[in-house]
Amino acid sequence: MDEAYFEFAREVEDYPHALDAAHPNVLVLRTFSKAYGLAGFRVGYAMGPDRIVSQMMKTKLTFEPTAPAQAAARAALGDEEFLARSVEMARESRERLYAFFEEEGVRYLPSISNSVQILLDDARQAEALTQAMLEEGVILRRTGAFGLPEGIRITVGTPEEMDHLEKSFRKVSQSLEIRP
Repeated sequence: MDEAYFEFAREVEDYPHALDAAHPNVLVLRTFSKAYGLAGFRVGYAMGPDRIVSQMMKTKLTFEPTAPAQAAARAALGDEEFLARSVEMARESRERLYAFFEEEGVRYLPSISNSVQILLDDARQAEALTQAMLEEGVILRRTGAFGLPEGIRITVGTPEEMDHLEKSFRKVSQSLEIRP
């Protein structure tokens, strides 16, 4: 079970906590990349039955994760205050994006993570918006590989980053005529 967004989802009433499943063939994967803000370190962890974990460890590269990545992950585990602030900032930024997209008439899919998915008319529009936003210094991720060619995933950020996103989006969407 991929629980990359566990820290954002654990308070959701119907979230299926994989560790509660207790099946002998379930491996739970989590990461420090999302709520802990350590994406550049590429560090995560797996939990599961010993027989599965021991087999998985046979394929692990010798020096991964790096010593700095391990130190960062250990420090992150001890910083509950940072984690709570990170999850709250993501929630506030998502709510801000919802209001912005409603004001702009952009279709979006509600989320419990640190990103929001928008849906445009087609893949061509998604590609044009993604490229134009990149030229404004905003990196977005198209979701065609996940079966939504008209979709774009937008990761939330700090208030300053959200200001830049909104300003750039207004500029770009007007020039591309993405408004409804």
